[in-house]
Amino acid sequence: MRRIFYYSFLGSLVLASATACTKEKAEPQAASFFHVTQDGTVWEEKGTAIYDKSLASFSVLSSKAAEAGQTQTLYLGFVVPNLRTPVAASPISLAWRQLVGEDSETNQYSNVTVPTASTLQITRLDTVQKVIEGRFDATLIRNGRYSQQAEAMQLSEGSFRISYQDAPIRPQ
Repeated sequence: MRRIFYYSFLGSLVLASATACTKEKAEPQAASFFHVTQDGTVWEEKGTAIYDKSLASFSVLSSKAAEAGQTQTLYLGFVVPNLRTPVAASPISLAWRQLVGEDSETNQYSNVTVPTASTLQITRLDTVQKVIEGRFDATLIRNGRYSQQAEAMQLSEGSFRISYQDAPIRPQ
Protein backbone atom coordinates (compact mmCIF):
# COMPACT_ATOMS: atom_id res chain seq x y z
CA MET A 1 0.00 0.00 0.00
CA ARG A 2 2.85 2.29 0.85
CA ARG A 3 4.42 1.62 -2.55
CA ILE A 4 1.22 2.50 -4.41
CA PHE A 5 0.96 5.77 -2.46
CA TYR A 6 4.64 6.56 -3.14
CA TYR A 7 4.35 5.95 -6.91
CA SER A 8 1.08 7.90 -7.10
CA PHE A 9 2.68 10.81 -5.27
CA LEU A 10 5.78 10.66 -7.49
CA GLY A 11 3.64 10.54 -10.64
CA SER A 12 1.59 13.53 -9.48
CA LEU A 13 4.76 15.47 -8.72
CA VAL A 14 6.22 14.77 -12.18
CA LEU A 15 2.94 15.70 -13.88
CA ALA A 16 2.64 18.94 -11.90
CA SER A 17 6.18 19.98 -12.71
CA ALA A 18 5.73 19.17 -16.41
CA THR A 19 2.61 21.29 -16.72
CA ALA A 20 4.22 24.16 -14.80
CA CYS A 21 6.96 24.40 -17.45
CA THR A 22 4.58 24.44 -20.41
CA LYS A 23 4.72 27.66 -22.44
CA GLU A 24 1.34 29.26 -22.88
CA LYS A 25 2.53 31.90 -25.34
CA ALA A 26 5.03 31.92 -28.15
CA GLU A 27 8.20 33.92 -27.61
CA PRO A 28 7.85 37.45 -29.00
CA GLN A 29 9.66 37.96 -32.28
CA ALA A 30 12.13 40.74 -32.92
CA ALA A 31 10.91 43.49 -35.23
CA SER A 32 10.86 42.91 -38.97
CA PHE A 33 13.23 44.89 -41.16
CA PHE A 34 14.65 45.14 -44.66
CA HIS A 35 17.97 46.97 -44.95
CA VAL A 36 20.38 47.43 -47.88
CA THR A 37 22.87 50.01 -49.10
CA GLN A 38 21.89 50.98 -52.65
CA ASP A 39 24.75 52.77 -54.46
CA GLY A 40 25.86 54.27 -51.15
CA THR A 41 22.36 55.26 -50.00
CA VAL A 42 20.74 53.36 -47.13
CA TRP A 43 17.38 51.71 -47.82
CA GLU A 44 15.54 50.88 -44.59
CA GLU A 45 11.93 49.94 -45.05
CA LYS A 46 9.61 47.20 -43.92
CA GLY A 47 9.18 44.23 -46.18
CA THR A 48 6.74 41.46 -46.93
CA ALA A 49 7.43 37.86 -47.85
CA ILE A 50 5.51 34.94 -49.32
CA TYR A 51 6.52 31.28 -49.40
CA ASP A 52 5.24 29.19 -52.32
CA LYS A 53 5.42 25.58 -51.15
CA SER A 54 4.77 24.13 -54.61
CA LEU A 55 7.85 25.92 -56.00
CA ALA A 56 9.88 25.87 -52.74
CA SER A 57 10.46 29.58 -53.30
CA PHE A 58 10.35 32.79 -51.29
CA SER A 59 9.43 36.23 -52.62
CA VAL A 60 10.54 39.20 -50.53
CA LEU A 61 9.38 42.71 -51.43
CA SER A 62 10.21 46.09 -49.93
CA SER A 63 8.81 49.42 -51.15
CA LYS A 64 9.37 53.07 -50.36
CA ALA A 65 7.97 56.37 -51.53
CA ALA A 66 10.06 58.46 -53.91
CA GLU A 67 9.58 61.95 -55.28
CA ALA A 68 6.46 63.15 -57.16
CA GLY A 69 4.15 60.23 -56.42
CA GLN A 70 6.66 57.59 -57.42
CA THR A 71 7.39 54.36 -55.59
CA GLN A 72 10.58 52.33 -55.57
CA THR A 73 10.37 48.58 -55.00
CA LEU A 74 13.06 46.03 -54.40
CA TYR A 75 12.21 42.39 -55.13
CA LEU A 76 14.26 39.41 -53.95
CA GLY A 77 13.22 35.91 -55.07
CA PHE A 78 14.96 32.65 -54.26
CA VAL A 79 14.47 28.90 -53.98
CA VAL A 80 15.09 27.01 -50.73
CA PRO A 81 14.85 23.30 -51.62
CA ASN A 82 15.33 22.09 -48.02
CA LEU A 83 13.67 24.16 -45.30
CA ARG A 84 15.41 22.14 -42.57
CA THR A 85 18.94 23.18 -43.56
CA PRO A 86 18.74 26.45 -45.51
CA VAL A 87 22.22 27.86 -45.91
CA ALA A 88 22.53 29.37 -49.37
CA ALA A 89 19.55 29.86 -51.61
CA SER A 90 19.50 29.78 -55.37
CA PRO A 91 18.70 30.82 -57.97
CA ILE A 92 18.51 34.41 -56.80
CA SER A 93 16.37 36.88 -58.67
CA LEU A 94 16.70 40.57 -57.78
CA ALA A 95 14.95 43.54 -59.32
CA TRP A 96 14.67 47.22 -58.48
CA ARG A 97 11.80 49.13 -60.08
CA GLN A 98 10.54 52.68 -60.03
CA LEU A 99 6.80 53.11 -60.54
CA VAL A 100 4.44 56.02 -61.05
CA GLY A 101 1.11 55.17 -59.52
CA GLU A 102 0.46 51.46 -59.11
CA ASP A 103 1.63 50.03 -62.42
CA SER A 104 3.46 52.46 -64.70
CA GLU A 105 7.15 51.51 -64.62
CA THR A 106 9.65 54.29 -65.29
CA ASN A 107 12.93 52.50 -64.55
CA GLN A 108 14.20 48.99 -63.78
CA TYR A 109 17.42 47.25 -62.79
CA SER A 110 17.82 43.47 -62.38
CA ASN A 111 20.41 40.75 -62.09
CA VAL A 112 19.06 38.79 -65.08
CA THR A 113 22.21 39.41 -67.16
CA VAL A 114 24.62 39.01 -64.21
CA PRO A 115 23.11 36.38 -61.86
CA THR A 116 26.54 35.28 -60.61
CA ALA A 117 27.12 38.76 -59.17
CA SER A 118 24.51 38.06 -56.49
CA THR A 119 24.87 36.23 -53.19
CA LEU A 120 22.29 35.29 -50.59
CA GLN A 121 22.84 33.60 -47.24
CA ILE A 122 19.85 32.44 -45.20
CA THR A 123 20.81 32.96 -41.56
CA ARG A 124 17.56 31.81 -39.92
CA LEU A 125 14.40 30.11 -41.08
CA ASP A 126 11.74 29.44 -38.46
CA THR A 127 8.91 27.45 -40.07
CA VAL A 128 6.82 27.50 -36.86
CA GLN A 129 6.88 31.29 -36.31
CA LYS A 130 7.18 31.79 -40.12
CA VAL A 131 10.17 34.12 -39.97
CA ILE A 132 13.02 34.23 -42.48
CA GLU A 133 16.30 36.11 -42.05
CA GLY A 134 19.18 36.55 -44.43
CA ARG A 135 22.00 38.62 -45.90
CA PHE A 136 22.64 39.50 -49.54
CA ASP A 137 24.78 41.49 -51.99
CA ALA A 138 24.17 42.05 -55.69
CA THR A 139 25.04 43.96 -58.81
CA LEU A 140 22.01 44.93 -60.89
CA ILE A 141 22.09 46.14 -64.51
CA ARG A 142 19.67 48.71 -65.92
CA ASN A 143 17.04 47.35 -68.28
CA GLY A 144 17.85 48.15 -71.93
CA ARG A 145 14.40 49.69 -72.39
CA TYR A 146 15.52 52.63 -70.22
CA SER A 147 19.13 52.94 -71.34
CA GLN A 148 21.39 51.34 -73.93
CA GLN A 149 24.34 51.69 -71.56
CA ALA A 150 25.09 48.89 -69.12
CA GLU A 151 24.53 51.05 -66.04
CA ALA A 152 25.04 49.14 -62.80
CA MET A 153 23.46 49.47 -59.37
CA GLN A 154 25.30 48.06 -56.33
CA LEU A 155 23.32 46.53 -53.50
CA SER A 156 25.57 45.82 -50.53
CA GLU A 157 25.25 44.89 -46.86
CA GLY A 158 21.68 43.73 -47.45
CA SER A 159 19.88 42.06 -44.58
CA PHE A 160 16.31 41.23 -43.69
CA ARG A 161 14.13 39.64 -41.03
CA ILE A 162 10.58 39.22 -42.24
CA SER A 163 7.53 37.25 -41.21
CA TYR A 164 6.29 35.34 -44.23
CA GLN A 165 2.92 34.02 -45.30
CA ASP A 166 2.20 30.86 -47.24
CA ALA A 167 1.02 31.46 -50.78
CA PRO A 168 -2.48 30.20 -51.51
CA ILE A 169 -2.51 26.69 -52.93
CA ARG A 170 -3.15 26.76 -56.66
CA PRO A 171 -5.56 24.24 -58.14
CA GLN A 172 -3.84 21.63 -60.31
